[in-house]
Amino acid sequence: SEVQLELDSHADTCVVGKNVLVIHDHDRIVKVHGYDPTFPPREAKIVDCVLKYTCRDTGEHLMLVINQAIQVPGLEHCLLCPMQCRMNGVEINEVPKFLMDNPTNLSHSILVKTNDIDAQPLRIPLRLEGVVSYFNYSLPTPEEYEDAECPRYQLTADGHDWNPYDPDFASQ
Repeated sequence: SEVQLELDSHADTCVVGKNVLVIHDHDRIVKVHGYDPTFPPREAKIVDCVLKYTCRDTGEHLMLVINQAIQVPGLEHCLLCPMQCRMNGVEINEVPKFLMDNPTNLSHSILVKTNDIDAQPLRIPLRLEGVVSYFNYSLPTPEEYEDAECPRYQLTADGHDWNPYDPDFASQ
């Protein structure tokens, strides 16, 4: 069954729910605060995970890796932090096509670069539900993730620790 991965420009870190394959536990706990300050913060783990994306144009299955995400096990869907993706070179075009003067095939989509500099980036077209931009994905099996023939794309960086409050963001 398919699940939604929603863009959330207010989230300071990607958030994943129960419909992901966790591939690494960072053994780090963070305090998560919601939109309502009257709710107490809760503790959550930082994990790396993978989702299975099926290209709408080709039907090809791909693995999308989200590194350093907050795991909320009871959450059905996932939230993608655009800034965290952009810091990994992922281009997020979140303006819906109906709000653009001259929309193109690249409008309202996510573009993920490949390791091959001559190759076209992976284009993930976004859908719209109300005001929320999203795409559908499914939970991969460990065997699907380990299949060397299945292409993998990194939505967020895996090298350095993600710090959404890095003062360098403002100074740059």
